[in-house]
Amino acid sequence: MHILMAWGDVRFSLSTIAYDELTRSLAARVSPQNIIGARPTLHHMGLDQEAIGLSATLFPYHLPGNRGLSQLQDLRAAVGNSALLVSGAGHQGTPMDAWVLKSVGDTHTAFLPGGAAQKITVRLEFLYDGRERTPEARTAMAGLFG
Repeated sequence: MHILMAWGDVRFSLSTIAYDELTRSLAARVSPQNIIGARPTLHHMGLDQEAIGLSATLFPYHLPGNRGLSQLQDLRAAVGNSALLVSGAGHQGTPMDAWVLKSVGDTHTAFLPGGAAQKITVRLEFLYDGRERTPEARTAMAGLFG
């Protein structure tokens, strides 16, 4: 199984939830300081929250054992939890520190006569937790890919 990314025990792969879009954003915290008779000056206060968004499309009846659906249920149960995020790029696994699963959203379309959706679009949002991980923890998680 080719793993695209891992978050804790959850694996994003072609046989489960394969994301087709990954977005990443980071912004600065900037606060204006008002000055009488002049334009405000800006004070740079550091970095704001970093976020990663994943979008995936599931076709539940094309996956053996509906693995994508069970993984989606696991993700819903994990909202608010923090875990190590590891990118699978390059088959080595690149630890990206801890990330909190902020939200899970899904849209069901193309219904069968019994009401089951043939297509499910999933959106996940992760926020950077800011806690650094030890080199040992990074090596252990990276070993999941090799």
